[in-house]
Amino acid sequence: MALSRGLRCCARVFSWIPVLIITSVVLWSYYAYVFELCLFTISNTLEKVAYLLVFHVCFVMFSWTYWKAIFTPPASPCKKFQLSYSDKERYEREERPDAQKQILVDIAKSLPIFTRATSGAIRFCDRCQVLKPDRSHHCSVCETCVLKMDHHCPWVNNHPVCVSVFPSQGDGHYFPLKSLSESSTSLLANEEKWDEEEESEDDNIGDDRDPSVTVEMDEEEQDHVRDFINGAVGVVP
Repeated sequence: MALSRGLRCCARVFSWIPVLIITSVVLWSYYAYVFELCLFTISNTLEKVAYLLVFHVCFVMFSWTYWKAIFTPPASPCKKFQLSYSDKERYEREERPDAQKQILVDIAKSLPIFTRATSGAIRFCDRCQVLKPDRSHHCSVCETCVLKMDHHCPWVNNHPVCVSVFPSQGDGHYFPLKSLSESSTSLLANEEKWDEEEESEDDNIGDDRDPSVTVEMDEEEQDHVRDFINGAVGVVP
């Protein structure tokens, strides 16, 4: 146990090395530009002031965004994805894997969870004791589940903020797309349509319904929609 804690502590210390490298490069660049170029090389006062003004505006914006990228904590699943005390007790008391899977399925019926594991089971994090929302994964570095996780970036020692127009969790506002195999012109269902279908789904909660709608469009409109979606939810390299 002590060895494991020591290794984790060392890993946390070493994880800041890339951030220190970036900070050192930025400070060296600041010295080279401000002192060596602007103050010691350029003789024209007006030109010197203009260079310094533009540089410091950009430098302040970069420093602020880099600071926020480093110290903004990653978003974790909210409380409604956590097991209640009774559900947790029932899950841990059950020894049969199939029965445990069924317990998670029953709990997930009231949650906006659509992604399943390869075995078809509800994705559950044993470390965080939460049902994993779509696109969330457990980060071994941060030791927590992260929403819309792509990767842990060593250069900010954090998770990059991924911009998405399709929220994966919220107060029931989830708008999944149909797969391309189902329809090549699928669009998002609007919120009113989703609310109407939720009322009818309460009577048949066991039915698997697709909340998306299909809209007929010509080829030009399809290209515009496809370009917009690809640009909005592009994969981060």
